[in-house]
Amino acid sequence: GSYVTTNWEPVIQDMGNKGWELACILETKEVHAGFGSSSMMVLLFFQRRIFAPGPVDKS
Repeated sequence: GSYVTTNWEPVIQDMGNKGWELACILETKEVHAGFGSSSMMVLLFFQRRIFAPGPVDKS
């Protein structure tokens, strides 16, 4: 079999610097029946907190 190593740390760090946080990593496997090839797709889901505006002081 084949092995591939990937370093996602720079991508996650860059998104973190932009205010995003990693919510989930989803790995999907795609298998093609033709020549026995398979591939894997990795999806990184990020989320960003949305802050509601605070109460307005009308005094």
